[in-house]
Order: sequence, then structure tokens, then C-alpha cells
Amino acid sequence: MLEIVESMCTSAWHSLESMSKQEGENTHWIQAALHSAHDRTTKDAYFHKLLASLIVTGFTNEQIRQKLEKLFQFENQVLKEQMAAVLGDHELHGVSLEVWSVLFNALIDGLAIQALVAENTDIDGLYHHLHLLVNKLLEASRA
Repeated sequence: MLEIVESMCTSAWHSLESMSKQEGENTHWIQAALHSAHDRTTKDAYFHKLLASLIVTGFTNEQIRQKLEKLFQFENQVLKEQMAAVLGDHELHGVSLEVWSVLFNALIDGLAIQALVAENTDIDGLYHHLHLLVNKLLEASRA
């Protein structure tokens, strides 16, 4: 299970990383990232089911917990670097990109858990509004 989650994560993040480093001000990777995250929260998607199972296992298995910790650190670092490629290496609204990366990754995982547990969750509506929020943050950062 862990190998599947690690493989999916690293593959997705490396793909987004290459998109974020293209020349010019490139923000289409952000839309691709949100779309990818949204796709992983559909009823038939298994990624977050595996991740949630691993997290629960990690509560009692130190080896699994340590591997997940490294995976989360990897995700946060890559997202921080992607954000820096677009925004420069400075704070966004007074908050470091390191903190934003953790917050956004936690938000995406949290939305997935909501969708898995509460079947009435309007995941399409939530992602629509998340898309609007991210765009507003980016617009305000350029002003």
C-alpha cells in the first residue's frame, strides 16, 4: 500500500514541478494541481482511501509513520518550491511559503477525508470555491 501511495505522490508532484518551472509567469500548474486533487476525491478514487488507511496504521506502526512523515515533507517542500517559482521566494500575505505549502496540502487531504466520510459533501462546489480563493490570493499577491 505504501509503495502505491509513494509512487502516485512522487509522480504527480514531479509532473507539477516541471510545469511550475516553465519559463515566464506560469500559473497553469496550479489549476492542474487543483484538478488532479479534485479527481482524487471522486467516489471511485482510491488514493485517499489508501492514504487514510496508512495514516491509521502509522499510529501504531512507527516505520509506516516515519515513511509517511518523509512523504509529507517531500510534498510540502515541492509545493513550496512550486509556489516560489510563481511568486518568488517571499511571504504571501504575511505568511511564509513553507506554511502555505503545509496548509494547502492539509486542506486538500482534509477535503478528501470529508468526501470519503460525508457522502453529501459538495466536492465540486468546494473545489470551485477553492479555485476562486487561490486565484484571489494570487491576484492580491501581484497587486
